[in-house]
Amino acid sequence: MLLRTVPLIVVASLALARSTYTQVPADNEKVQTPSNIARGLVDQRAVVPVPAQGKVKLSIKKEAERFTMSNGLSSVVLLQLPDYKAPYVMRIASSRRGIGRTTELFVPSGIYLDADLRQVDEFGEHQLAGRVESLVAELGIDGSRMNARYLLLYTDGDLVGQQVVLHGQDALDDAIGSLFQKGLFRVERSLEASLEVETKMRPGYADVQTMTQSEVARFLLSQGAVVRVPSAGTVKPSIAAGAPTFMLEGGPSTAVLLEMPDYSAPYSLKIKSSVQRSKGIFIPSGFYFDASFQQVGDFGEDRLTGKESVTADLGISERDRVARYLLLYTRGDLAGLSVQRRGFTATGPLYWVERSLEAKLEVETKPSAGMR
Repeated sequence: MLLRTVPLIVVASLALARSTYTQVPADNEKVQTPSNIARGLVDQRAVVPVPAQGKVKLSIKKEAERFTMSNGLSSVVLLQLPDYKAPYVMRIASSRRGIGRTTELFVPSGIYLDADLRQVDEFGEHQLAGRVESLVAELGIDGSRMNARYLLLYTDGDLVGQQVVLHGQDALDDAIGSLFQKGLFRVERSLEASLEVETKMRPGYADVQTMTQSEVARFLLSQGAVVRVPSAGTVKPSIAAGAPTFMLEGGPSTAVLLEMPDYSAPYSLKIKSSVQRSKGIFIPSGFYFDASFQQVGDFGEDRLTGKESVTADLGISERDRVARYLLLYTRGDLAGLSVQRRGFTATGPLYWVERSLEAKLEVETKPSAGMR
């Protein structure tokens, strides 16, 4: 059983540590490695602890120390990551600073370091998503990064002063964002920063059960947890918080087992998933099984469409007549991350909605005589 953590908000400013830093001269052209930079900051105790669950807000002032890195002179922040107990999500938001037609923005990249300050991973600007007011890095911390103890944030010093090109839902859709795209306002890269780091545990890992897809379907049937789909009509199954989770497709997922109608003629099967009160959304995929629970097909996220909700429009034809059950699940390895991850949708209201293990579904069937 995982320990519950209480959300915590911490505020820090790197300007407070200025007197303890050994300032690097601006004309010092010796490139410093991330490990050496981090080691010096640890020795100076200029480290920002990140809570296991909560937020820390910090800023980089004009007077903060700068380091000569491989891509130019950069200010930095060294985050001390929480002890790894289970997968979690870390979001790093860098907000615009200043007022007027020209404002500034710290564009972060990061290097993960282990307890001995050796590099174990990194993230770059290609992982940033843009809003009108900020850039956000959404990072999944799982077993592949469990040895990371620190995250060194820096920026591309060679590009400081150049214009930031905004991307993402707000930049594309919002009226204010369009002004930036047209060049009426300008955002320049900066060494100063206003940052917020938020951590949140990934859902579903407590008491997760390890079964095959077929075993999950059999288990749900044995529990009477099966939803019978009419030959023509609508049912509205849901998955509540705290529902059992199963290790499917690389992560823990909740599941719904649909019993499909007896096949007599082609029909359409439409599965709609909507945003819930918790402001998350279940992004469905599915496995088809025959009467003996042998897998006979599947569908993935590439079959989904929609902006305010997502819909899988599945045609059931003669070749699918052996399918008796459809097990709906979601990508548990992506749960807790926003829908925009993995390019599911480019724009629209779902862009920043979190993937959820809870579900609000609607399953509709209609005869479709034109199908073969």
